[in-house]
Amino acid sequence: MLCVRALAIVLFSVLLLLPVTRSHANDLTNDLAPPPVRPHLLLDADSGEILSSEAPFLRWAPASLTKMMTAYVVFRQLELGHLAMNSPVRVSEAALSQPPSKMGLPIGTILTIENALNIIMVKSANDIAVALAESVAGSEEAFVALMNSHARRLGMADSHFTNPHGLHDREQYTSARDMAVLTMTISREFRKHDRFFNIPGIRVGKRRLRNHNALVERFPGTNGMKTGYVCASGFNVVVRTRRKGRELIAVVFGGDSGLERNVKAAQLLQEGFDGSTAKTGLRLSSYARPFNTPIIPQDITNRICPGKYAALVVPDPRPDDAPKASEFDPIDTQLPVVDDDESTSDSKAAKEKDAVATVTPVKRPAIVVSPNNPVIANLGADRLDKVPAAESTAVAIPEDSPPTARELEAVYLSPRKRPRDDVEVTLGGATGPNPNGIKHTDGGVYVAPTPVPVKKPSLDLADAGE
Repeated sequence: MLCVRALAIVLFSVLLLLPVTRSHANDLTNDLAPPPVRPHLLLDADSGEILSSEAPFLRWAPASLTKMMTAYVVFRQLELGHLAMNSPVRVSEAALSQPPSKMGLPIGTILTIENALNIIMVKSANDIAVALAESVAGSEEAFVALMNSHARRLGMADSHFTNPHGLHDREQYTSARDMAVLTMTISREFRKHDRFFNIPGIRVGKRRLRNHNALVERFPGTNGMKTGYVCASGFNVVVRTRRKGRELIAVVFGGDSGLERNVKAAQLLQEGFDGSTAKTGLRLSSYARPFNTPIIPQDITNRICPGKYAALVVPDPRPDDAPKASEFDPIDTQLPVVDDDESTSDSKAAKEKDAVATVTPVKRPAIVVSPNNPVIANLGADRLDKVPAAESTAVAIPEDSPPTARELEAVYLSPRKRPRDDVEVTLGGATGPNPNGIKHTDGGVYVAPTPVPVKKPSLDLADAGE
């Protein structure tokens, strides 16, 4: 009997020492929301009423929606008088080392707070987000502490931040409900800063950069807010739109492409303005998290960037979507910066996803959509039986299948227009309060410093856009 018991103990000990293996899916993703589940929330900003929602408490990678909290922290510091719009922001070595999307300005470049905000909202530049954080709080770490402090104060219980730009980190997450709370707070406390979220494009020297948030130009009444994309999150967006004295906020997470995300947000907003959403009777302020909602942040890398990461069979986590700044040296500041065309995305993956989602359908009978004919029938989806069109256009709609994203784009979104109203961003000229002792220019002509970093091999960062 004793021998049997001893043998059992030995076998059990051996089992404990064996390496633990896990499935490929568990290593690469934590996707508890299978298709077509995508978190979203539609909110009446005036009454606080929730008009529509799906998985609003599911924790999700914010990507560059993070920059909304970055902007909020800066607004608070401005309100307290610690900063002014012309206070200096200096590009440091740590800032320049951030992966794209970025401006790539040389170390030592000086911007004003105002121009830095313009850049992070339009270009979504990660290097400028870090420069802004360092300049406002003295260090990136101190700034992130402010971000989390404000998140807790606002009741964003499903949010945690580890950086000011949104490059993926498994410990950085938010939820559709929390982003709606942040948007409502910004709208209520800082209406005077609305202009930062509603810029169609910016000009920096000879470069013209277009806002990633296409709804600013293509969905009438939109006055903000921000997009975001990394492999782990898919395509995210927060949109704020006002029509006829009524303002709605839409939060959409996890789109398979930028086009799909934009169309989904436009659909939600249109349904809200049409009054076709069901009455929920819920208010954002009292919306409670269901007890069975997962608290582990979701990761849909396998769905958005299939095959990007090799299978792991040991309990090590998969690599981040982009390396952290501490893992490599700054790139060569003298490398040429390619001008962004209006159709250019920050990521190759984003382009490929859009291309897949927007394949031209086979020839079908066209339905004319115009202001004189606002009711569109036979769209193949019940919720689309009333859609006012912004401009006269012809849309090919299938009779036996749901409309594609490209077909819905023609229904909900106006065509792109030119010329656009760009905001001029200049370098130098900072003379305001300077609590962290950053040396700034006297407003004269900016002269770039001698480059110091050494050129390094290019990095595969195609999944870190918007």
